[in-house]
Amino acid sequence: MLEEFLRNRPPDVVFIVLFLRKKICMLEAALLDRDRRILELERQNEEMANTITDMALQIAELKARLDMNSRSSSKPPSSDGLNKPPAPKSLRGKSDRKPGGQHGHPRATLAQVSAPDVVVRHEPGQCYCGCSLTREA
Repeated sequence: MLEEFLRNRPPDVVFIVLFLRKKICMLEAALLDRDRRILELERQNEEMANTITDMALQIAELKARLDMNSRSSSKPPSSDGLNKPPAPKSLRGKSDRKPGGQHGHPRATLAQVSAPDVVVRHEPGQCYCGCSLTREA
């Protein structure tokens, strides 16, 4: 079909048409290479996105581990090292009163009596080594 078109044309037109045909073939080949390269880059991009997601999960897990101490996990207090958390502070405000019974408060203590109602003796049955503590006469 192209040969028929070029049969009766001047040589400069034939040259230009053949040159352009060659250029078109080269551009089509370049487009195919770029399409392959784009597909490869998209595959690599997807792999890297998956890797980034996995790494972000690992980082979050490691941060959570670092934030743990003996109060926020089942770790023993000795594992806190020098990074011990501060002791909890009381939310109660300071009062002007002194500790203990306040002035005007009636004292109510149990006084010792000379004849108690009930006497209960508490004696150990045996020594810690297993010897009997009962007196033998």
